[in-house]
Amino acid sequence: MKRGKTRLYIAPIKRIVHEAGCKINKQALLKLEEHLVKHIAAIAKRASVFAEKEHRKIIKPKDIEEATKEGWLVSE
Repeated sequence: MKRGKTRLYIAPIKRIVHEAGCKINKQALLKLEEHLVKHIAAIAKRASVFAEKEHRKIIKPKDIEEATKEGWLVSE
């Protein structure tokens, strides 16, 4: 399994795209991987704010849920 230019493996991303019924070329897949890394970092930073409000240094699943609930990132 190959990694992209950043840190994520490409095959699982490609599988998710294909499961969504889409086709994607390699350049678009690498660009998607770059954006995913940015979104992951943004969610983690926002979740850390929720953890700090409860005087914790460790992010818990509920912090991630709160960070993604705000609607600024992904709609379900």
